[in-house]
Amino acid sequence: MDYPKIYSPWKKAKAGEKRFTSEWTYAEMEYLSGLNWDGYEKIDGLHIRVTMDLSGFSFEGRTAKVQIPSPLLIHLANLFVSRFNVLYEYFRESLEDGKKVYFYGEGYGGRLPGGSKYRADPAFALFDIRIGEYWLPQDLISAVAGNTELPRAAFRWRGTLLEAAESLLNHGHKFYSKHAKEPDCPIAGLVLRPMVELSRLDGGRIITKLMVKDLR
Repeated sequence: MDYPKIYSPWKKAKAGEKRFTSEWTYAEMEYLSGLNWDGYEKIDGLHIRVTMDLSGFSFEGRTAKVQIPSPLLIHLANLFVSRFNVLYEYFRESLEDGKKVYFYGEGYGGRLPGGSKYRADPAFALFDIRIGEYWLPQDLISAVAGNTELPRAAFRWRGTLLEAAESLLNHGHKFYSKHAKEPDCPIAGLVLRPMVELSRLDGGRIITKLMVKDLR
């Protein structure tokens, strides 16, 4: 099950351009823009989807056509297979009911695009879990990650969308990554959701991202 594309809060001036217009991507974002949103670190790397069923795990990129480099694939296999039993206990009812559990995250480090700035070896950070058509709220994802010792994308921000954009624009060079071995690695951006997770009328989640490179 492919991961839905995450759009920026504002539309771009032209396709391929970085410059934002004042037009909101979705009316719901504008309506909620003055409320607090929770931001998790956006990592530069390779989107990973891990599918769990009663037989074990399978590992894919954003789509089935993406090839995962061998060092990262070995790391993912070691990370998840060693946790099969404890994850099974978490999701036993859904799995035995025939549903699949999807773990979405970012593979980074090593020779992956942008990876060398984080670390020399491959790593993984979880950011979403889906059971069938149901997305787990972030507090439950944090609980699963904490209790199973699965690495989790770091929580970095709480505030309005404009405050987040201003902070990344003016202080992005001082906003360091929590996923890098070196302490002075700048953050790539934030993935933001309302504190109370919501969906649009078409069923899509209200979620957005701000990248430092797009704000400059």
